[in-house]
Amino acid sequence: INNMLAKLRGEQESRIEFSTAMNLVIKRKFAENMSFAAPTAREFKDDDALINKGSRLLFFVPWRGHTIAGTAHKPYYGDAEAYTVTAKEIEEFLQEVNSAMPGANITDDEISFAYAGLLPMSGVNKQSGDVQLQKHFKIIDHAAEDKVEGLLSAVTVKFTTARGVSEVVVDRAVQKLGFGRKKSLSRDKPIWGGEVD
Repeated sequence: INNMLAKLRGEQESRIEFSTAMNLVIKRKFAENMSFAAPTAREFKDDDALINKGSRLLFFVPWRGHTIAGTAHKPYYGDAEAYTVTAKEIEEFLQEVNSAMPGANITDDEISFAYAGLLPMSGVNKQSGDVQLQKHFKIIDHAAEDKVEGLLSAVTVKFTTARGVSEVVVDRAVQKLGFGRKKSLSRDKPIWGGEVD
């Protein structure tokens, strides 16, 4: 949709900037029943951080006898539909993982899988080149921005806030459709399977 709207505006590129987000599945277990984070050797600068920790943390999560390690972020300026993970990106990220786990000496034949996608970013640190991920959701009303009536887009990076973002988007859509200001019942109704006393 983003690229289609860019073409409608007569623009070559989308207004939303993306970062890659890649995780590796390693054929080795580093911890039995717990996840942990480890700092990388490379310095990391976050323009939005109140306290700069100096390095980036990678997470290591046990999964089915393997370990998921992540997440690598790099600016991505290509067509979102054309994104694929390259062997070079996997190798670069493996070096970063090894810097966070000195002595582990993880080799490329221990990588069983790499999975990746794109996340919205707010920019790139000019000095370090580090990605600054978008930290707050944004709702785009395309009637105002693109003269396309009846289309709302939600741009967000956090799965953990998806339900709250969805509630805001649905409330906005209900209002735009002329149903008044009916409020969603989402806040009081548990997600199926998520009933917790």
